Amino acid sequence: MKLISAFGNKLQIVGEEELPLSYSQTSQDEHRGFELSESMSEVLLMDKCVQEDLRSLNIQDLTVWVDPLDGTSEFVRAQNDPSLLEQVTVLIGITYKGRPIAGVIHQPYYNLLSDSKVGRSIWGINGVGVFGINTCKESPSSGPFAVTTASHSNEMVDTALKALQEKI
Repeated sequence: MKLISAFGNKLQIVGEEELPLSYSQTSQDEHRGFELSESMSEVLLMDKCVQEDLRSLNIQDLTVWVDPLDGTSEFVRAQNDPSLLEQVTVLIGITYKGRPIAGVIHQPYYNLLSDSKVGRSIWGINGVGVFGINTCKESPSSGPFAVTTASHSNEMVDTALKALQEKI
């Protein structure tokens, strides 16, 4: 919603969830967006690293794709298993003339069940890199491994995993 109030109809926003039809400045209190204040200062420091062709884009050529609750199933099932909340994300993708240029994965419930700071944002910009994530020094497995979806498994995913397993 902060994107709408900041850019109005100049910026195309595509969301998985419907945006309220009567959104106005007076109803901002009803709509809570997440803040990326810590990450934002990190993003601004990257300005000199961003490719020249990404520095002066026409806002009308940008599209912001928003999935405000990726992991709906996990969110619902978390009533019985709060650890599932860590799988819930807010996804944001930015394209320029249909070409992906940046993205954000926000995990609002990351570290919820620990004494650490809750929530994290992982973001990346083409040609700059990925930030906000601590990577492992060692692989958790001594051999190859595959990562796939937990919530959208189907016969095609199972077939692909079996084919990979046969190659090991």
